Amino acid sequence: MKHAMIKTSLLLGMLLPFAPTHAAKLACDAIKEKITTKLEGKGVHDYTLKVISKNTETKHRVVGVCEGGSQKVIYIRKKSAKKNETADAEPKAGA
Repeated sequence: MKHAMIKTSLLLGMLLPFAPTHAAKLACDAIKEKITTKLEGKGVHDYTLKVISKNTETKHRVVGVCEGGSQKVIYIRKKSAKKNETADAEPKAGA
């Protein structure tokens, strides 16, 4: 019995230092889901969230990080169909 408690204590002592790093490595799917929930709660539509390497250059807005900082989530805004319809409906100069 005493031998089992010693083994358990040693095992926990070796594993506990790794617990915070495991918690910090959030899965990208979980991060994307949280961001999607927040954006849709604010009424934002017509966008794409994409996961890229942290070293990849982008012109898009970085809205999150995941996998312990090795990946980043970017927000890509889609062009609205309403804007295109409005532009087509307006008369052009000289017409």
